[in-house]
Amino acid sequence: MYYPSIRFPSYWYFKNFNGNPNIVYDKQGNLILWELTDANSKFQITYNEKNQPVSIEKYDNNKRLTWECLYGYDEKDHRIFAEAYSGGKKESKETVKFDSEGKPTICLYFEGSTLTDTWLLSEYVHYYYSDKTNTPNVAVENNNPIGTNNLGNFDVNVNIPTDSISNGSITITFPEGFTLDTKNTKLTVDFTNLFTLTVTKQDNNSWLLEIKPKNLRSASLRAGEAKKMLQVAYAVDAKKKKGTYDISVNSILFETKGGNYYPEPAITVPAVVNRWGVGIESVENESVCTSGGNLYVRTIKACTVSIYTLPGQLIRQQAVGAGETAIPLPQGIYFVKTGGITRKIFVK
Repeated sequence: MYYPSIRFPSYWYFKNFNGNPNIVYDKQGNLILWELTDANSKFQITYNEKNQPVSIEKYDNNKRLTWECLYGYDEKDHRIFAEAYSGGKKESKETVKFDSEGKPTICLYFEGSTLTDTWLLSEYVHYYYSDKTNTPNVAVENNNPIGTNNLGNFDVNVNIPTDSISNGSITITFPEGFTLDTKNTKLTVDFTNLFTLTVTKQDNNSWLLEIKPKNLRSASLRAGEAKKMLQVAYAVDAKKKKGTYDISVNSILFETKGGNYYPEPAITVPAVVNRWGVGIESVENESVCTSGGNLYVRTIKACTVSIYTLPGQLIRQQAVGAGETAIPLPQGIYFVKTGGITRKIFVK
């Protein structure tokens, strides 16, 4: 059985330790004692009836318990949590979730204190598999390029029921010359009656956006129903050169009222600075156009063509030679980057 873990040890840690410890096994072949006298380390490991480790205890030379780790399992024998204690006080914990096929989907590591009963998500790992489609709970849509007013915007959509959200936070990091428009960055109608939005400026040209529920709730978002949560607006320095720049939507985390967490992968949003329009255009020695389900790139020298979806996902990158190259694309709207120029195209 595979037990994913970020930081918590298992008995394999002791089996593969480089050294000459005193080790003892039980009749089932389970490691129950691992002792390294010179390092003042003695570990005792206990197991349940299924030979799964349920605790690891560390003692000093005076036989005092100095550290302990407890493990728990679900009805399918998946290890779903681990808790570490030091001096009798819980100092860290880890939880793991599995899908219906028994594959781990996410591993969460928390640090905190039992004295204040405060726990912070310190680290997490998402597990993705090539034989299935994983749809993120958070996505970016309506990514609009910067026009002559030097302003741009995009929407952040969520697919998490609002009546289950306790708190949420998102960090947006801009490239140099960009800044968040705090006046026009706001919650959408579906969320503004349920939550308050707080925006805090941070280092490295980043802004922390936090949502907290209001006392009165008049609506809810059903599971499986994606809705716009945020309208993010930003401004660009008028001297910023034409091109495509990356905005990072990261540290995306939602906490439910039941204490579960929805951490989401970071999203890269391509911001197109194109103050002269976003249609099909010829620039210097290259041009792009669409016809019959194909993108046509014409250039007098070799270059690399990068194609992004409207939310900013890179779906294709291809080196093309001089002349005309046809690239088939499904129907939709895309950003096409050739050299230092990015254009918005429509494939019918």
